[in-house]
Amino acid sequence: MNIPATQNEGYGFYGTIALYHNPQEFWTLAVTEICRVTGEHEEDVAVFLDSRHGRHFADEVYNVLGGGLDNRAAVAAAVDKWNAWTFGRRLSGETGLPQNTPYLHDLIAVTAARKKSSAAAAFTLIVADDQLAAGLLRFVAAD
Repeated sequence: MNIPATQNEGYGFYGTIALYHNPQEFWTLAVTEICRVTGEHEEDVAVFLDSRHGRHFADEVYNVLGGGLDNRAAVAAAVDKWNAWTFGRRLSGETGLPQNTPYLHDLIAVTAARKKSSAAAAFTLIVADDQLAAGLLRFVAAD
């Protein structure tokens, strides 16, 4: 498994867990366990962990550690808890995904898609041909 480096050392999962523990160890544990459970790609999991949702996930890991579990077990317990949740009405409305879909899996997909859309939007600013840029945006958004 190729663990991508965080792009957000000051915030997200990495920055939050760094307040209490070795962030690199927990980053590796979190990416590995989330990929194993959800089947998501490492890069998409890293985008999720770098987001505001990753900060909340770090809080969950920290809370579980208070129960006496070791680092690996604490990350696994947090993954299991988030994986058991489903999208409710609010998140369904925000994302367009149906209610009762798996929370962790779909949150990873949504944050990764938003990152790809942002990258595509930034790319259009430097592409001279407007029609080509619009086509690339549609392609990336559909991916």
